[in-house]
Amino acid sequence: MKELKHLTRFLLLIACTGLLIGTASACNNFCIKGYVWEDADCDGLQECGENSLNGVTVKLYECGEYSAQTTTDYDGKYSFEGLSESCEYYVKFIVDDNCYCFTQKDVNNNGNDGIDSDVNCYGISDIIEGFDGCAVVDAGLCYCCVCEPRSPGYWKNHDWPEGIDGIEIGGVYYEEAEAKAIMSQSVEGDKAITMFKALAAAKLNVLNCAPRCICGTIEEADEWMEGIEFEVEFEIVKQGKSGKVKEACIVTNCNYKIEASSDAWKCGEPLYECLDAYNNGKY
Repeated sequence: MKELKHLTRFLLLIACTGLLIGTASACNNFCIKGYVWEDADCDGLQECGENSLNGVTVKLYECGEYSAQTTTDYDGKYSFEGLSESCEYYVKFIVDDNCYCFTQKDVNNNGNDGIDSDVNCYGISDIIEGFDGCAVVDAGLCYCCVCEPRSPGYWKNHDWPEGIDGIEIGGVYYEEAEAKAIMSQSVEGDKAITMFKALAAAKLNVLNCAPRCICGTIEEADEWMEGIEFEVEFEIVKQGKSGKVKEACIVTNCNYKIEASSDAWKCGEPLYECLDAYNNGKY
């Protein structure tokens, strides 16, 4: 009888262990997968006749840290398996050919996430968490001419690249008219405006398919600008006796000005100098 009890306990122990292993396995049974294609008409949608792209490097980041990488196969597909439900992930696509730039993101407004591109102009996806099976992250690439970088003065006075109606600086989104108004301001002792001009121009140059060797500096400058927000107000004014109507704008730094002698600018100035050199074709 004792032997029977021992046997029963042994079998129960094996069963419980199996359940625990099964639970752990289930918690790490999620994946990220996707498809990379050449967006021939640059409309942000996967369409019949557009080719898949093999050999594109895809890097996986777990909780903000690099975790693994792979490349797309002959059919333009990739996957990362065995991911944990409790972690946050994102993926980054690496393109070595300057003749390619990333197409528009979420053109289909997430209506059918299987036919559009899910990464920004730097090839980076949104944070992925709360898995429900496999998360799909696709990336579309446009073949484009490599253009020379342009200065802030150019971008404040000319049309922006097609399809670009605004830009994010330091985590704050500005519409094109607002950004141009800020870029038209004199520095007036505020180095935040100096950085804004250079950073906005650099981002627009990347979007316009200028060489992308500056992306690391752009990310650092974006971090430097976090916490700074500009408010732009437009008003109609009449000029003198002529009564001509003119649109004026008032730009206000909502947070704090950055002085040239500040410690903040000591950290920011090297970033600005790199951005400025890039924007003027000297980088």
